[in-house]
Amino acid sequence: MSDNVTYDVIWQVLRREKQTNELLAIPKSFYADVSAFIDSIDKNHNEENDQLRANTVKLVTEMYEKRKQKILIYTALGRALPSSLPAEETSFYNDVMERFKSSQFTYTRHGDANKTTLESLLDMPEILLPSGSRVGPLVKNQYLTVDNEDDAAFLVSNALCKKVG
Repeated sequence: MSDNVTYDVIWQVLRREKQTNELLAIPKSFYADVSAFIDSIDKNHNEENDQLRANTVKLVTEMYEKRKQKILIYTALGRALPSSLPAEETSFYNDVMERFKSSQFTYTRHGDANKTTLESLLDMPEILLPSGSRVGPLVKNQYLTVDNEDDAAFLVSNALCKKVG
């Protein structure tokens, strides 16, 4: 797409993005193509190209911020994202999801003082612990409490969980 990226194309994408609450599908290479377009502008320094570069950067920045807002809304509502997100947006989404999962509310009852709180280090299916009890399925960064020290030691020593606190 890099040969097809122009200021007008970027402006049209931003205009369409502003007109809807949906996160529109854009090519995975969109930001790389825009960078190539900006690099091509930088090759010819003159006042007109400097203004074109500044305006292009402003448009792309505005579009990226708008799309980040939509990604946050999709995440909060549990909606599926378009399948063709550029790497920059996929990275942002993954960072948000990691933070979202790691900040889940946990509650400890008064009688749970002798239990060990752990945080899962990866997504895992239901597993059988040495005590015979089961745990899971868990998502990465999910908290759990274990009342058997051997079970806690098993999960930690096998790099499935880490102790919290």
